[in-house]
Amino acid sequence: MDKERLLLPGVFSIQWHLTERCNWRCSHCYQQEEPLEELSFDQLCYSFKQCLGLFRALRIPHRRAFFNIGGGEPFLRKDITRILEFVGKYKRFLAVHVMTNGSLITQESAALLRWMKVAGVQVSLEGNRETNDRIRGAGSFERITNAIMLLRRYSVPVFVSFTLHQENMAEIAALARYLKLIGANSFVVRRQVPMGRGKDLQNGLLAPRELKKCFETRKRLARELNEKGKFLVSFWCDDAIACSLTKQYYFCGVLGGNVIDIASNGDIMPCRKFPVKLGNILRDDLVDIYFSSDTLWRLRSLENAHPLCRRCPQFRYCKGGAKCLSLAYFGNPFAPDPQCFRLFKKLPPADRFPLKGHGNCLFTAQ
Repeated sequence: MDKERLLLPGVFSIQWHLTERCNWRCSHCYQQEEPLEELSFDQLCYSFKQCLGLFRALRIPHRRAFFNIGGGEPFLRKDITRILEFVGKYKRFLAVHVMTNGSLITQESAALLRWMKVAGVQVSLEGNRETNDRIRGAGSFERITNAIMLLRRYSVPVFVSFTLHQENMAEIAALARYLKLIGANSFVVRRQVPMGRGKDLQNGLLAPRELKKCFETRKRLARELNEKGKFLVSFWCDDAIACSLTKQYYFCGVLGGNVIDIASNGDIMPCRKFPVKLGNILRDDLVDIYFSSDTLWRLRSLENAHPLCRRCPQFRYCKGGAKCLSLAYFGNPFAPDPQCFRLFKKLPPADRFPLKGHGNCLFTAQ
């Protein structure tokens, strides 16, 4: 394993959760029913400075340090303006993204985000008005699209995330074209991860061949709609199994050593959709965990990938697919991606790849 590549990844992303409280109850949400505690403003400042220390230790170049502020719904915090103003002092050194459901965006918050020169605001839509409102709540489609247009009036870039499942798979193309029309900057299709509240929707996961068709649709949309500097149909870290179709080699950030997550109570995890606790930022040193965690090194080692993956000619690009899907579906992060269309014609049984020889306790989701 090339540890030097992992220790100096060149680009790094930290997802920093301010709260798990949310004013919506989306049916596919990956969060648990009971929200975690929240750090105080002073504790958040301490947490943020540890994050800066990790960026420095990894020697991440200017604006290749992605700092993603999310929730829950971050704008539910009464001190959100103070938090954003504090982070905004470092806007020259970070590419800051804010993840919100869009329901609480106002002219004042849009102006603040413009002052921060955020790299983008991420909101989510799940299809047309009817489908989206069934998943995210009545009236949510209008509130989200209004937020998109308000942010664009303030020249704030807007990225729209779409969680793919059986209910909305036919609406990708229409939604992408509509988002370009109303001024959004980017559209990304993310796969549903059956965890948290969304675990009940595991039957909504697309079969491998259905997913392949959606990847092909997205590739056609990218050719049709991508407009440099204006609109982009983009790909993401859970798209590794599509590498042979897209010729764009994205792979899981947990495997690549270029992502870390800080939960609202300070718990440190490999990724928000990979909820394995590594420590807590109020008690542990973030830099030390990144460089020294046995759990992280075992996850990063491609030698631990399943033999079915290692024998695949695409393994050098895919590296085993989305580990959040493997963990959520099989309970085993070293199993193959359950939606891999090169391995499976249909979704395999969830108990097909029991965890053996890797220490069960380390990979029980928190």
